[in-house]
Amino acid sequence: MRGADLISLRNRLGLTQEQLARLIGVSFASVNRWEQPERPGRRTQAPRGPALTFLRALDAAARFRPNTGGLLDRWVARGEIYLWSRVFGLALKHERR
Repeated sequence: MRGADLISLRNRLGLTQEQLARLIGVSFASVNRWEQPERPGRRTQAPRGPALTFLRALDAAARFRPNTGGLLDRWVARGEIYLWSRVFGLALKHERR
């Protein structure tokens, strides 16, 4: 996932960099670094591991259900496992289409 893709996802969800960082369990600095534009001769940072997996699922969920951003607070309030199950459940529905 490139920086521009991450910015687009974050904007569709209505989240700040800090909110997204808390949601996926990384630091604000990580999200900020991932969103930096690509420059010649400079290696860009990109999300990887569980954060990348969750971001991809979140992107698919947001495509399947456009109001996903408005639901995140309720899902977070129910706990991390519930949040992940809802996001991945929507992503699977999107993939089946």
